[in-house]
Amino acid sequence: MPDSKIGWYPFAWRKLVQLIRQVQPDAILSTSPPLTAHLLGMKAKVRFNLPWLADFRDYWLGGEFVYTPTGIHRFLHRKLAVRALQTADAVVSVSDPIQQSLLKIKASAAQKYFVIPNGFDPDDFEKVHPKNNSEKLFLYMGSLGGANDPGPFFRALGQLGQRNPAVLKNWKILFIGQPLAPQNLPAHVAEQVEFVPYVTHPAAIGYLKAAAALLFTLSANVNPGFVTGKIFEYIASGKPIFAISPAGVEATKILQEYNFGRVITDFNIDHISAELGSFLETDFGSASGKSIERLRSRYSRKKQTQKLASVLDRLEKTGQKSQNG
Repeated sequence: MPDSKIGWYPFAWRKLVQLIRQVQPDAILSTSPPLTAHLLGMKAKVRFNLPWLADFRDYWLGGEFVYTPTGIHRFLHRKLAVRALQTADAVVSVSDPIQQSLLKIKASAAQKYFVIPNGFDPDDFEKVHPKNNSEKLFLYMGSLGGANDPGPFFRALGQLGQRNPAVLKNWKILFIGQPLAPQNLPAHVAEQVEFVPYVTHPAAIGYLKAAAALLFTLSANVNPGFVTGKIFEYIASGKPIFAISPAGVEATKILQEYNFGRVITDFNIDHISAELGSFLETDFGSASGKSIERLRSRYSRKKQTQKLASVLDRLEKTGQKSQNG
């Protein structure tokens, strides 16, 4: 408990004590997953009487990285979560649904809870040149499986390839971060699809800049608070996005606000296939408009860092040590 990384807890604690004594920090920041990091942050707060900020990139209870096979596991997780949230001086999460789930665990002192979403670094795009490519690239970036289920897309793509293969003729559908073709890729469209293993981040940005369009796909049962950092780099690229993502999920809401491309929320294969064909035949041009620029500004990493620094400054200036009840 609370996750598979608990084995390195004693070694990490020794290193953390060493660093605190050397650096003498004004505050402690821990981020999860893994949740074990918060146990270290909590212990450091108590041992050294330092303000502690706990940062959540995923849920505690019900999250993808939390295994609770029995009632006793769920009880112990909740007890540990209540203790950590009560002890923390500030609690940051990447989305409102995650924040609300934490407030349900420990609803006291709501003023110490903050939402700071993921973002992107504009400098990453300025330093990188687009990859040379003679074909129109329809790009997916990241791993497949789990929360990123490509099954509906592959089935819709297969249906489109049978119904109107000419639409796919000038496109290369490229998956970056997936070394092998999944078994559910229809054979008759396999020539249009290429799979490339993980590449460096600058190389990935180069592919993003070269792409004519981007693919985003989530599983139908993903948690409402799910937001992947990939979304913000997609938005930063200014390219049209074809998204298959369930209604009400935080990632879906952001893409709908971006409103450049298509967002399919019903997981009906006939509908996805029809929309995909229409999408690939559309000349979207470049993203423009105040709403898109506003999104880019909101999710720049500089903006997120300013928000995080503001929370840490507040802890230091007020001399806040703990909030109980």
